[in-house]
Amino acid sequence: MKKYLCSVLGLLCTGISAMAQSPQKPNVIFILADDMGYADLSCYGHPQIRTPFLDRMAAEGFRGGSFMVSAPSCTPSRASFMTGRYPDHVKMPYAIAPGTPFGLNDSLLTVAKMFRRNQYQTMMIGKWHLGDQPNTKPLDHGFQHFFGMLYSHDYQDPFVKTDTALAVFYDQQRVIEKPDYSKLMDLYTDSATAYIRRAAQSKQPFFSISPTPCHTPP
Repeated sequence: MKKYLCSVLGLLCTGISAMAQSPQKPNVIFILADDMGYADLSCYGHPQIRTPFLDRMAAEGFRGGSFMVSAPSCTPSRASFMTGRYPDHVKMPYAIAPGTPFGLNDSLLTVAKMFRRNQYQTMMIGKWHLGDQPNTKPLDHGFQHFFGMLYSHDYQDPFVKTDTALAVFYDQQRVIEKPDYSKLMDLYTDSATAYIRRAAQSKQPFFSISPTPCHTPP
């Protein structure tokens, strides 16, 4: 996951302490575009790719110009975002495959657990890629709900040679077998929109990670 803003975790952690003292806690939505470099956005100068919605967010908000990534691949960079630690320190130094006998250990403090401690609703939508074994999945790490895949949608033929049948999960249940990757973005968008609307009706603030599958195939 190239150009991953791992420093965001430090900013979130700093802000969470202040949130606890604030009479009105902000809702937090983290949009993660998988395998997309900063130069792939038109607001960062790409001459061909057009990203009007992200460009608008950049124009109306904050556009970073100095940041670094802990690792140029999915699992280690996601582990760093979730924990604020180097991937080697949490034993997630490389991208793992379906059935790998280890994953992100549930004893670790994660950003989702920190939000839960501050009375936030939490949900993750999209790709996890931090383990499919017991005690390594999203609900083991502070998320109340999960809608998405445990691996990249391209962990299947013809992109990756594997016998594992991929599925979209809702919490712990397989709800869509062998999903059509061309329809994943619509599924994730609909799920994120529905969750935000539900959560907004509550007095309890919410934290959500809503990724975009910018992965192979292009």
